[in-house]
Amino acid sequence: MFASIMSKSYVSLHLFPVYMFLDLLKGMSPELKKRMQGKTCWNFKKAEDALFAELGEIVSASFQRFAELGERDLTREDAQALWGKANKKK
Repeated sequence: MFASIMSKSYVSLHLFPVYMFLDLLKGMSPELKKRMQGKTCWNFKKAEDALFAELGEIVSASFQRFAELGERDLTREDAQALWGKANKKK
């Protein structure tokens, strides 16, 4: 669901549910958006409590979204339906 990477100069948080649930990022503050590297990664050089709290809300929401899906394996079609890109038969 997520990964954390530490280097000498920063810490990264990768939150993979954002790929499936793009709406998790709606309403994200400009300050937190500045910390984004790519679509699902945030980098921090120092502790920023307000941004950590905001990111914590996004992490909690992502857990909630997965809980709503229940325990099951997701198919490619499931993921596409979540993204609103269901395959159209030709």
